[in-house]
Amino acid sequence: MFRFTRMVMSVSSGMSATVGGAAGWAGMTRWLRSVSSRSIDGAAGARGTASSGGGKGGEEVLLSKSDPPEVDGAVLGLAIPDARLTVEMPEGVETVAELDGVVGAIHGFPGNSQDYRYMGPLLTEKNMAMIRLIVPGFNGTPRLSPPPASSGLNINDVVAQRLLDNVAGLPASSLGSASPQGARLLDEMASHDVPLMLVGHSFGSVLATAALNLITPPAGLRVGGVLLAPVGYRKHRGLRASPEAVFWLGRHLPFVLDYWPFRDQIWKGFKAFGFHRTTAYECVTAMKYVAHLDFDRHKALGAAVPCPLAVCYATDDKLIEPEIFHDIVANLEPEVVRELDSGGHNIQKDRVHDVVDALVELQAKLPAFPASGSRN
Repeated sequence: MFRFTRMVMSVSSGMSATVGGAAGWAGMTRWLRSVSSRSIDGAAGARGTASSGGGKGGEEVLLSKSDPPEVDGAVLGLAIPDARLTVEMPEGVETVAELDGVVGAIHGFPGNSQDYRYMGPLLTEKNMAMIRLIVPGFNGTPRLSPPPASSGLNINDVVAQRLLDNVAGLPASSLGSASPQGARLLDEMASHDVPLMLVGHSFGSVLATAALNLITPPAGLRVGGVLLAPVGYRKHRGLRASPEAVFWLGRHLPFVLDYWPFRDQIWKGFKAFGFHRTTAYECVTAMKYVAHLDFDRHKALGAAVPCPLAVCYATDDKLIEPEIFHDIVANLEPEVVRELDSGGHNIQKDRVHDVVDALVELQAKLPAFPASGSRN
């Protein structure tokens, strides 16, 4: 998503030389640690206090003491500190039973729950509640560290499970103050035939796809998935703009990306693609998660989703080319497709009416969630 400066290119060249030389992996690790250490010490000595956000005037961005610590992604069921979500309800609705649907929305990388701020009012007009979720590592929440390879877990699956836990753990009273005390939200939804729609935008579609394979809803709950400008099964133009070395580091030596010069260049790269209202910490979080994306596995999970789907995208998307969207549609065979001639990458903002119409159309086609785990 960015072009490295000459200095960073020389770092990448040094990495290649070290990998190919006699020193091997151990030598590469020592070299990278020494580069990171020297960069931090030198920059801190020159400017003093570390920056907590994107910096000013293109200055290097250091690891900030105010950045939240990582949470061990290998510990399943671990509560996320400061987990946040925003709930929007139709006016006058006091119980879950009165709703016509609940929408859980997962933002992209980098991003936050504000990315769905235009959808909420349209959904509440249709008597639906909206839960805008925060992906761990954004909006000031701690990111999850990748679980060890021996666990058989992928970091994106773990993040998806955390988001599901956030929804499944909600009491019904959080969406309807007069709902039965102690009742779980999903149980109340199932008993009153209130469907759950899980929406994912951009890389949030990867999390939504994983979540729809992980969810174990109560019997009778109708579930659907809506993928907006979704990430496909090969690198799109936005990802191809990033040096492969950054993805390698994100998988094998992720701590390096938190330090100058990598952190600074990652942040600048996202800014070049239009992500102006995000912090360096969030940009590094995005790269760490994206680095672990297994495209083949993502494709297989998509084909295995056990509920109806809708796919919406714009042909003028500057990050993801239409051919990738076409591959997604062919693989998923979604019940609803919206190919829009404009709207760019953020169709949940710029084509929000079309997106909501597609969601409503899909919801009308939802059967009860099958116990067999099959769409049919």
